Amino acid sequence: MTSSSESAPPPSEKPERIHKVRFAALVAGVAIVTALITALLTSIFQHKQEAKNPYIRFVNVTEETTDPAPWGVNWPREYDSYKLTSTTTRTRFGGHGGSEALPREKADETPWLSRAFAGYAFALDYRDRRGHAYMLSDQEMTKRVTERPQPGSCLHCHSAVIPTYRRVGSGDVMKGFEALCRLGYAQAHEEVLKTGSMNPTLEGAVQTLKHAAGAHPVSCVDCHDPASMQLRVTRPGFLRGIAALFAHRGKPDYDPNRDATRQEMRTYVCAQCHVEYYCGPKTTLFYPWNNGLKVEEIEAPTTPSASRPSRANPRAIGSTTGNTPRRAPSCSRPSIPSSSFTPRGSTPGRAWPARTVTCPTNARERPRSRITGFDRRS
Repeated sequence: MTSSSESAPPPSEKPERIHKVRFAALVAGVAIVTALITALLTSIFQHKQEAKNPYIRFVNVTEETTDPAPWGVNWPREYDSYKLTSTTTRTRFGGHGGSEALPREKADETPWLSRAFAGYAFALDYRDRRGHAYMLSDQEMTKRVTERPQPGSCLHCHSAVIPTYRRVGSGDVMKGFEALCRLGYAQAHEEVLKTGSMNPTLEGAVQTLKHAAGAHPVSCVDCHDPASMQLRVTRPGFLRGIAALFAHRGKPDYDPNRDATRQEMRTYVCAQCHVEYYCGPKTTLFYPWNNGLKVEEIEAPTTPSASRPSRANPRAIGSTTGNTPRRAPSCSRPSIPSSSFTPRGSTPGRAWPARTVTCPTNARERPRSRITGFDRRS
């Protein structure tokens, strides 16, 4: 009894050991939690820094870099896809599939286009389409520009023109846009050539921006923010037109770069050019969306004007001498009853009557094509 009692630790030592073990476990747990929190905060900080500059930039591009080649140094895959727009393609719907300098005339295959465009510059020259890489060079060479005077607003959607607007407008893009629209095409084109592109160059170990004269077609800077590569809309005509459209819908002060969703922006960056718009000599280009997007809403005048054709009579000619406006001879066109329309592919239950046109200046009546509306001739 005596020996066993002497070998056993005193009762006071057991709680002391337990406290030491618990303390060591607590210290280890705190250390582990601290390390995890530190790692988490470090990761968050690193991701925030990466978000500020998510791309590896070998060169710096700016708002003035209209040449797409320097952008291709940082984003080679995207630049390769841009260069694909210079390849020749052809489908049964058209396109440039030959090796000649310019695509063929559409009227060579469909001669009725010359009659459809009679009186318009498209009757002089209307060729098969080519890719974006040719949008400026084809415009420079078309007879619609070389043989007919055209306004500077034509460059609004055919060139990387925003830096020129900014320079001509002394920093105000909208003022520069209005100024170039008042110029002729040749004068406006000279301004674009003068602006050129600010391209990054290496001088020793220092990278600087150097001016390179020349005009470029619409390129990276027109749809991407050079700082973040976010999609954006840059065309002044579209910015005004879409703002007017949303104001008509009850949402004033609309800015697509601020209010549009990413999916909407993917449409807007194309729609800022691939739409119908109005322009003319000494007229600021505008998108006619003040009343909506439907044809009757677009053609409805926003302000009464005797010289502006109306939908009721699109051939109305306004008088500039204060006399009663002269009007072209009107033609009566009987409407086609809805019951007489036979959908394509169905069994005809009733013939679709040919439309006729009766004009006071022409005693005889001519049947008109149901498809094109042109006079049918034998």
